[in-house]
Amino acid sequence: MIHSGWRLLSDEFGLVRRGDGMLLPLPRLIPLKNESIDVIRKFRPEAIIGPSFLKTRKGTVAHVRPPVDSIRRAQEPARPRWFVFPRWVADAPLTLEPMPKSQAFLMVATNAFNYEVLDETAFRLVTEMIRSCDSYSLVYSDLDEAVKVLDELSRTGDGY
Repeated sequence: MIHSGWRLLSDEFGLVRRGDGMLLPLPRLIPLKNESIDVIRKFRPEAIIGPSFLKTRKGTVAHVRPPVDSIRRAQEPARPRWFVFPRWVADAPLTLEPMPKSQAFLMVATNAFNYEVLDETAFRLVTEMIRSCDSYSLVYSDLDEAVKVLDELSRTGDGY
């Protein structure tokens, strides 16, 4: 997505400001593992990918440099509009389906590493984000198709 005009806020996790629920950018190197290294090299040849490290505990690992614009905008928070939970499935047709808010809440809360530590504050933040955002399940096998449907979602709000 970052090589298709989207801004990198963070990879793998997000920081949420307690007071207003804004996302705080943390643009850092993006780890790629195993087959995804060659997939991204072919998908976006302009991506700057560092050396591959073989035989780590996660297999082969390489890192993609974040775009300069994302780094420049690291002090600029963003308001979330959607939660998209992607899942790659070989040869699957692309589907982008609305997700019930209850399911999205569980996905976010169970994946928040400090949810239990922040207790009521975390519950309030996740609840407000889920209330104010649409949530989707995305199944894809073709990256170009996935980028197109997410671009359409950003333009129209409904993905199709």
